[in-house]
Amino acid sequence: MSKDTLHAVQQIVKIDGTELAADVAGYIREIVVDDRLQLPAYLTVTFDDIPGDLLDKTKARIGSKIEFLATPVGETAPVSLFVGEVTTLEASYVQTGAQGFIEGIQSEG
Repeated sequence: MSKDTLHAVQQIVKIDGTELAADVAGYIREIVVDDRLQLPAYLTVTFDDIPGDLLDKTKARIGSKIEFLATPVGETAPVSLFVGEVTTLEASYVQTGAQGFIEGIQSEG
């Protein structure tokens, strides 16, 4: 396992300062922060979109502020791991169901 892997007991995604509702956050499959030395960090939040309307329920729009926080194992307070703006809202439909994706790029500053 990579030394950069963070194990967390709680993950929080905020859109325009508002935490995702539990009925939306419960469908999160994966959150990836790609942080590189010479490029801005990039965030991808993947949902199993079983209801088919999760992207609408997130209230995310292109340009919305997105923040990802996580509470590391053994800690009590969440740590902000990514702050940026939404650049992509995407849905993928396959035979076994649907997935929704929110992608963002790190804000300058």
